[in-house]
Amino acid sequence: MSGFVIRRKRDGALIKPEELAQGPEGPRQLGLLLEGASPDYQLAPAIERDAEMSAWTMARLLNGSGGAWAEQFVATMAREHRTLQQLFTGLCLKWLYHLAAHPEHQDLRNQASVETATRVVAALGPYGATLPLI
Repeated sequence: MSGFVIRRKRDGALIKPEELAQGPEGPRQLGLLLEGASPDYQLAPAIERDAEMSAWTMARLLNGSGGAWAEQFVATMAREHRTLQQLFTGLCLKWLYHLAAHPEHQDLRNQASVETATRVVAALGPYGATLPLI
């Protein structure tokens, strides 16, 4: 999240997402801004590390909980905008295609993941990781 800057359209003042996300309504407000639903704000891309920070955050969540939060994550994603769901599904497919393409990184810890990814790629073919944006 720290790779984004939220800029108020009215006066140009910059607000960091961490500052906005404080308080009980903060995460929802931040989600609306990131989704682009608020007419009073615009989201400006700040740094190229956004993807790396997102992957690191996901890894930290998985490492700290063993995935115990997965049901909540899925339920929250299911309420997101349909285009964002399509983009997220494409991201998940890209991950599976990556795993299948790099079996040399397989060991007992990720064997089931690589085998599942290989089956998904075999079923969907070479263009399965490409989803349309409507």
